[in-house]
Amino acid sequence: MSGNRNTPKRRKQQNKGNQVQLQQQTIEQKIHHGPIPAPEDLAKYNSIIPSAAERILAMAESEVEHRQKQEADTLKANILDRASARTEIKLGQILAFILCLTVIGCGTFIAINGAIWPGVILSTAGLSGIIAAYLKK
Repeated sequence: MSGNRNTPKRRKQQNKGNQVQLQQQTIEQKIHHGPIPAPEDLAKYNSIIPSAAERILAMAESEVEHRQKQEADTLKANILDRASARTEIKLGQILAFILCLTVIGCGTFIAINGAIWPGVILSTAGLSGIIAAYLKK
């Protein structure tokens, strides 16, 4: 809680007959932030409803516990999400590498068994897949 008291403001007012009259104005402002009211306000609540201050404090404590639990759950979910994304990326890389090696192997097999140009084209396609994957990074 923070209190704020502005300095007095003075204004000059002229009346008929060239008389000067001074007025003084004081502004007091009370600002409070947070889930728990100011101690004076808690005392007022207690005077109206017995044990109101205790109930307000219990409510604030449960709200803090709830917020901390939500933040911890969010953090755990983010960690699990990132771990599963990394696993998915690694699995995709491994499967793509196996696929490229299979295409190169098939192309080589085709080229050895007499169809040279189709085998070379197929092997080149597999090799270009591996090269493209490494160039992206």
